[in-house]
Amino acid sequence: MGKLFFYTNVLLLLAVMVCYVVNDVNGQVAEVYFGLFQLIAAVFLKSYTLFYNEKTIKKHLSVYWLLVVIFIIIFKTAISSSHNTTIVFIFIYPMFIAIYFTYITYLFTKKHTHHELQHP
Repeated sequence: MGKLFFYTNVLLLLAVMVCYVVNDVNGQVAEVYFGLFQLIAAVFLKSYTLFYNEKTIKKHLSVYWLLVVIFIIIFKTAISSSHNTTIVFIFIYPMFIAIYFTYITYLFTKKHTHHELQHP
């Protein structure tokens, strides 16, 4: 299950990037849906019992949630701003969060696979 989780994340991340290359608006819409997927996945990882005891992943997931909160604050501020750089930032910053979360799912996969090898 861990590998499927990671590969799904990678494929969705690549799909969002392709959508941006093809058309900005499609990329922005895809990014919103991908962000929702990652939020749900982060909640899942938080509740997963194998993960709960893994301090490294737990730390990374805490950083992820902090980045999400910072994004929400920036997004609320950016909505009232008319600066083009602010609007661009609210679409670029989430991609960095998405890449970081993909790294977290990689760590989860690595730990999950190691756990499966120890307990067949």
